Amino acid sequence: MTSQRFWTRGETIMHRQVAHEDGNVVGWPHVVVEDGTERSVLYQPEGAPFLIWNLDEQRFLPQFTVRMYALRIVYPHRPYFVSLWFEGETGIPPWWQPHFGGDYAGRFRGWKVDLCSPHRRTEIGFDTSDDVLDYIIRPDYSWYIKDDEDLTGFTAAGVYTEEEAARIREACRGVMPLIEARESPFDAEWTGWLPEPDLALGTLPSDWQHYPGADIHTTTLDYERGELGRPYDAWRAASTVPLWSWREP
Repeated sequence: MTSQRFWTRGETIMHRQVAHEDGNVVGWPHVVVEDGTERSVLYQPEGAPFLIWNLDEQRFLPQFTVRMYALRIVYPHRPYFVSLWFEGETGIPPWWQPHFGGDYAGRFRGWKVDLCSPHRRTEIGFDTSDDVLDYIIRPDYSWYIKDDEDLTGFTAAGVYTEEEAARIREACRGVMPLIEARESPFDAEWTGWLPEPDLALGTLPSDWQHYPGADIHTTTLDYERGELGRPYDAWRAASTVPLWSWREP
């Protein structure tokens, strides 16, 4: 059941990515910066654990920690969330260097827009499902779309229908006016942000990987059996917010 609880500043919650075709539930612990009806701002500290639970094997995959720190801005009913990435004490990791490297003043390294299903508020945080496409926007507002070839491949494999892929790309295009106009969050509101002492990561929600909703995806076993499945059918059937229902003001 969806909870309507709002969190207070400093609480630790779990941002989960479910409905994956790879049989994993991904958990990103965050600290709440602000939470309300229009947006939620979440802080992922440098050094926070990046957790992956595999439902086929009922075990955690090898854990690693986050380099750089991020603010994640979640909007109700929109099919994306926005991350602002900042260089931390351990530098920019090699896998992020092509995206967020470069000679820019200050710690801010750019925005990343993840296309996804509208977030579902739970008793332990937020749930969403990844829809492959990403925007990378650098501090100088140069930008590009990331992983379009992956969406094409998933569509060819039957993970998405042609109609679904078209809707994902349409939603992706819908973000562009905000970027071009430098409207929130693509303005200067958060680009100078620094972590504050009261925003420390606390105890993670217990058994977060077993919280209802984690098992609604196509697993690796389906692929081994030659069954492509429909990874988001159960998500959509259970959702109270229709996918793609949002409209930009």
